[in-house]
Amino acid sequence: MGYCEERGLARAQGRLCCLLAACFRRPDDALAEKIIGSGFSEELGAILSDAEAGTVASLLARIAAFEQDCASSAPENVRLALELDYNRLFVGPAALLAPPYESYYASDRDGNGFGRLRTAEERAVVAAYRESGYEVPESFTDLPDHIAVELEFLALVAEKEASAWEAGDADEAEKMRNAQAIFLERHVGTWAVRFAEHVERGARTPLYPAVAQIVALFCGR
Repeated sequence: MGYCEERGLARAQGRLCCLLAACFRRPDDALAEKIIGSGFSEELGAILSDAEAGTVASLLARIAAFEQDCASSAPENVRLALELDYNRLFVGPAALLAPPYESYYASDRDGNGFGRLRTAEERAVVAAYRESGYEVPESFTDLPDHIAVELEFLALVAEKEASAWEAGDADEAEKMRNAQAIFLERHVGTWAVRFAEHVERGARTPLYPAVAQIVALFCGR
């Protein structure tokens, strides 16, 4: 595979992680408008066009069907419906149905529902960020091992890889690719599947389960 192909693959990986990460931030009007206009499934579909059919196609169809249901709704109503589900799943004030933090799953290996936050896994995640030159945005006030931040980190590393291929710096590109592979193996990949299972069980809208399943499909193990 030549530099152009490598660059294109890395850039697509970066766009995918960035788009998925945006779904796990608190829903805003921009996301609602994209849902109403079917732009979200179209953008995802374009990135995943080379993926195998079957599971991916089924998940995209779930998202597209949700978009169709929202097509005649006002953006504010769509945003509120998503925010209600988002809070139930990921924020509270009741017990979280799908905690979006790596620390929780790392400390709840038996699945007994007694996971903890602010563990050594969170500190390891921050160290990985720092090593690759990533800083959690100041606008993000949640914990650094949140699924949205971990996906944004993967997006950054993939984009750095793409830029290195574009500059003809194979050594730097391989360094970024290795950083991504290690982060997937040690962090996102260790909990993406269980997270998706929690989202599937607890969600009331189709968007979050479908997106979580896509994360599990491409990042989990």
